[in-house]
Amino acid sequence: MAMQTSNGLLPFRNNDLYLIISAFDRPDQWYWSLFVCISYPWGHVYNAVSKSSYWGPVYWEFEELVLDTLVQSSDVLVAIKLASLPDEESLVAVFLAVCAIYVPREGGFVEKWGEDFGCKVWVKEALEKLISDGLVEFEGGVNELEERAVAIVRMACSEGVRVLVDLRDI
Repeated sequence: MAMQTSNGLLPFRNNDLYLIISAFDRPDQWYWSLFVCISYPWGHVYNAVSKSSYWGPVYWEFEELVLDTLVQSSDVLVAIKLASLPDEESLVAVFLAVCAIYVPREGGFVEKWGEDFGCKVWVKEALEKLISDGLVEFEGGVNELEERAVAIVRMACSEGVRVLVDLRDI
């Protein structure tokens, strides 16, 4: 699959796993998550989110959402197809893998990645697990995947388009 750009609906395919990078509060800062398209346009979004409580400080937690609005969300800048999940066993394996990723409630600096915990660090941990479990195939490391993804996001932002691309093509 070559790089596809769009200003309309993103053409996600059923049973495919995607890295989603969305617009955030500031330029050059994006929101990272994973998406499994189950029955277009419906799918599962997996991410780490910061929450605040009325009585306390901000804290982090794992979140899974089932929604149908991602395909049309103008906040989605880039979707990178990571893998096709051919059967229910693969779908369950992805779910179990992402649920196993530790989310430090207080966040903090993550020495392994050289940055503070956030949605991107959670995705990097999840990608590392998915690659080691054989659910995603990528020869380079997670940092290389991040560099390539950021280059695509910057291109999408400069051209004012949204991009869907296969991991094998980046």
